[in-house]
Amino acid sequence: VDAYPGRTTVNFSASSAVSIKAKDASVRASPCSKITQFAVAGPAKKQTKSIEIKCFMGMQIDLTALTWNGSATNIRTGPHTMLAKSPRVAVRAIIIHENRLLLVNAWAGQKSPLMCAPGGGVNVGSSLPENLVREVFEETGLNVTVGAPALVNEFHSIEYGFHQVEVFFRCTLTGTAQIATDWNDTEAVVNRHVWVTQNELAHVIHKPSSLGAVAFDPGQPLRYDQLELIVS
Repeated sequence: VDAYPGRTTVNFSASSAVSIKAKDASVRASPCSKITQFAVAGPAKKQTKSIEIKCFMGMQIDLTALTWNGSATNIRTGPHTMLAKSPRVAVRAIIIHENRLLLVNAWAGQKSPLMCAPGGGVNVGSSLPENLVREVFEETGLNVTVGAPALVNEFHSIEYGFHQVEVFFRCTLTGTAQIATDWNDTEAVVNRHVWVTQNELAHVIHKPSSLGAVAFDPGQPLRYDQLELIVS
C-alpha cells in the first residue's frame, strides 16, 4: 500500500484480495488470472473499472481518510507521485493566413478562455500528419497540407496523473480560409475560433507560451518546450 497522509488520493497494489474503506467511498478488489475488477461504492458513486492484469491490482481513488485490512508495507509521507501510465500524444496545426494565426477554444461549454492551435489526440494506426488533417477538418472544416514539425510541447497534471505530449506542424491551407459560421466540431469540444496577428496574440490567453514566436518565424529550427503544469 502506498498512502499519502493528508492527500486526496492513494495508490495501492497487492497480489491478494484487499479491502479499503474511506470516509467517502470504499473499495473491494479480488485478483484473478486475467481481469481484475474494482467495485467502488459510496457517496462518490464511482464507476466499476476493469483492467487486464494477472494477479496484480493498482488504481487511484479519491479518499479523505482510509483504513486497510492488511499490513501497510510502504506508508509514504513524501510528495504525491503520478500514476505510471503512458502520456497522451496529440498533434496541432500552425496555420498562418494573411499574417494571422488560427486559434481555437477547446473547452467544452467555454469553461476556460484559453486558446490553442487546432488539433487533438492521435488515433492508433494513423500517422501524425493524417491525424492532424482529420483533426483540423473536424474542428474547423478547413483542409490543410501538413508540413514540417516546428514545436514539441508537453504538460501534465500531477493531481490527475495526466501527461500530454503535443507535436506542432506547420500547415498550409489547400482551400478557403473561411470557416462556416454554422460549422460544429464533430466532438462538440471546440466552440469558437479566431485569426490573430502576432501583436494581437500577446493579448490572448493561450498555450503554449512559445507558440507565437514559433508560428510567426518559419525560419526557426524545431523547438522543444520543457514539461510544465497544465493550466486552464
